[in-house]
Amino acid sequence: MTAMPIRLRLILLPAFALLAGCADYVTQWSPEDAPKTVEVDISRRTYEARFQPGSTSLGAAEAARLARFVADGGILPEDRIAIAEADSSGKAAEQRRNALLKALRSQGVGASVSVAQSPKVGRDRIVLEIEHAVVTPPNCPNWSKPPIDYSGQVSSNFGCATTTNLAAMVADPADLLRGNPAGRPDAGMAAGAVQGYRSHQGWGAPGSPTPFAGDFGTGAETTSNGQ
Repeated sequence: MTAMPIRLRLILLPAFALLAGCADYVTQWSPEDAPKTVEVDISRRTYEARFQPGSTSLGAAEAARLARFVADGGILPEDRIAIAEADSSGKAAEQRRNALLKALRSQGVGASVSVAQSPKVGRDRIVLEIEHAVVTPPNCPNWSKPPIDYSGQVSSNFGCATTTNLAAMVADPADLLRGNPAGRPDAGMAAGAVQGYRSHQGWGAPGSPTPFAGDFGTGAETTSNGQ
């Protein structure tokens, strides 16, 4: 068999390379293989505050027990808290709530609190249901897409920065699951913006966090996911 002349091989090699570059290249990768989502997990736990019969103040022993619970991470500053009482009406019930909230806020927690009435709560007791939200960013950076790809699809790392920054910046992860309910304009917030601008201190105090969304009918820990 006659060997191909060297000159002819040198001419054909560039031609074959051009044909390979024009070939229809189909990759098996798709953007769904590199999702850019954040996950929000919500857990709930309860704490029962105890009052002496007929007393509307939190005793020293109970205040110390509550402080230990907070110090051990039972309640974090960003957590939502729902208060349940057997009877939430009346002056005595209000004084007990105020005493408990004062103790909580002295520990740096209790910014978002709602009150509910539950027949399951015993006398001289107040049950706290604590809702804690944690956000998990996507798996980034993501370079799973093959380096050679003629399909015109976006990079597998496209969107990583935006989603990761959102997970890092959000003050309340639960806001990614549900927004604040619509309401009337807050004149105090507008005034705070003007005051902050004039005093060079930003936008003033933040608005109220998203209300507690727990359910006293279920004491089990729950988990939710959102995008």
